[in-house]
Amino acid sequence: MKNILNIALFTLLVSVAYTGVAQILPQLEGKAPPKVEFGANTSPEDLAVAGGEIFETNCTQCHAMSEDGRCPPLGNIGALAHDRARERGNSFTDVDYLVEAMCKPGDYLVEGYGNIMPAQQRSMKPGQLQAVVAYLQTLGGDATLAGTDTEVFERFDCGAASGGDGGGGGAAVAEVKPVGEPSEVWTEFGCDGCHALDTDEAKTGPTLKGIGSRMDKWEILDALLNPDAVIAEGDDAGVMEGAIASRDFYSRMSGKDYKAFVDWLSAK
Repeated sequence: MKNILNIALFTLLVSVAYTGVAQILPQLEGKAPPKVEFGANTSPEDLAVAGGEIFETNCTQCHAMSEDGRCPPLGNIGALAHDRARERGNSFTDVDYLVEAMCKPGDYLVEGYGNIMPAQQRSMKPGQLQAVVAYLQTLGGDATLAGTDTEVFERFDCGAASGGDGGGGGAAVAEVKPVGEPSEVWTEFGCDGCHALDTDEAKTGPTLKGIGSRMDKWEILDALLNPDAVIAEGDDAGVMEGAIASRDFYSRMSGKDYKAFVDWLSAK
């Protein structure tokens, strides 16, 4: 009888914890990033304005300006980037720091925070990355990155920006078609082609029947953002990421979309 009560209590505590996680995840309205053409005359100020809108869409579900949350606050990141650059020396600039921190976030872990941020070149196009870096410079400093400044992104494997209409070497930030309900996400991005939801039989990928009983919501989210972190037996690395990235999954999903989709999968 005592064991039964302990199991019941444990089940109740787990249910309460999962409910708390669902409430903590931000409720964000998804919107497409602005369409910007980068050319020879694109100023750092213009980039920063576009970057602020992209940051609002892609980043605020984790990063606040001043309040502690799941990820470090970024209200003074522009000034911090200058400090980090001086510490590194050897012509290392604030732009170098910001680009590397976005594209290799595991190299810049802040004490007290986990390594949960995905490399941003997986969810943003090169032009979007440029704009966000310019915006981050303004948080405690001044924007200096222009649309023609692409070498630093190539140096840190952030994707080579190329081919703006103005000939300046910057990439256009494309308009993104909003995603639909979780069930529409499941079919539009081809999840149903590789995974079963209602049977134990595996397709190209493992079955996801009962996934909510095997994985908590953070694990499901991590599997979406870092699909190669754990490879199922018989699967090949890079298959899932390549399949959904080819449909612009990472650039189209907003914070609200991720939450709704994770909630939907967790209920299965």
